[in-house]
Amino acid sequence: MKEKLLGRLAKVISMGEETLRTRTRGDIGEYVDSGKMHGFRSASLSFIQRVYGKDHSYYDTFVRFVDGYYPSDVQSGMEILKSIEEDRPVQNSFLRGEKEEPFFA
Repeated sequence: MKEKLLGRLAKVISMGEETLRTRTRGDIGEYVDSGKMHGFRSASLSFIQRVYGKDHSYYDTFVRFVDGYYPSDVQSGMEILKSIEEDRPVQNSFLRGEKEEPFFA
C-alpha cells in the first residue's frame, strides 16, 4: 500500500511539473495552461482528501493557496504535496480509516 500511495503522490507532483512547463507570459504577467492547472488541482485535492480528509490542514491550505493560474499557485501546490510526501503518516501507509480496500484503481 505504501508504494501505491507514494507512487500516486509522485504522479500528482509530476502533473504539477508538467503544468509549470506551460508557463506563458501575457499582457498581465505569467500564467499556466488552465486545463493543466484544473487537472493538477483536482488530482491533488482528490489525493489529499482520500488520505487525510477535507478537515485536514493540508486540504484547507491547498484550497486557499492554489486557486489561480499563476506559476506561483502551481509551485505552492507542489510544495504542499512535497510536505505530504515527507509526512510520517504517508511514510507509514496511514490511510484515513485504515481500510484494506484498494486505494487507487
